[in-house]
Amino acid sequence: MTEHYYTEIPSSDIKIFIINPIIRNHTYQFKTCSGVFSYKKVDKGTQLLLKYMRIPATATNVLDMGTGYGIIGIVVAAENPQINVIMIDINQRAVWIARENLKLNKISNAKVFWGDFYSPIKKYTFDVILTNPPLALGHKKIIQFLSETPTYLNPNGYLYLVVRTKQGAKKISKVMNNIFKNVKLLGIQGGYRLFLSQKLSDEKI
Repeated sequence: MTEHYYTEIPSSDIKIFIINPIIRNHTYQFKTCSGVFSYKKVDKGTQLLLKYMRIPATATNVLDMGTGYGIIGIVVAAENPQINVIMIDINQRAVWIARENLKLNKISNAKVFWGDFYSPIKKYTFDVILTNPPLALGHKKIIQFLSETPTYLNPNGYLYLVVRTKQGAKKISKVMNNIFKNVKLLGIQGGYRLFLSQKLSDEKI
């Protein structure tokens, strides 16, 4: 059976790669490795999120859920040195390589945790949560994640969620709307859709 990226302890052989993507007018260097999602290049879903994400000037805590080798969290931390960035992945190999990339990019305002969804950070709340979940996560797990997210979002906090069409993007957007009472489609690229919701009671985005 092919090993997917939502695996706690990958058993495949480790092959190390280096990529140097230009993101938001800045060149980064990342170590990547086999057993971690999109290890040879920045995937289109992550590109879409990085293109449209906006971190409020008032934000203090930001979460990169399902960080992979750390690209989203590291970009946020590099652009916003005053912000505390938390990065989480269930894949132990991803956690290791993301920590390596914090050192490689000289990031001091971010930490990487190992665990499933919010389990390792139950005491934290966030102003922005960003996630590009793997296809292997499945529809039910994404809905579980969405149902838990309001507890960890501060008032007026934002959730950015990348969804592949194959993951049932329309159904997931409806779930987001039911939970947050607002959902906005920010962009579409290469079979990916980027949705935004805000934790508000009456107002819309």
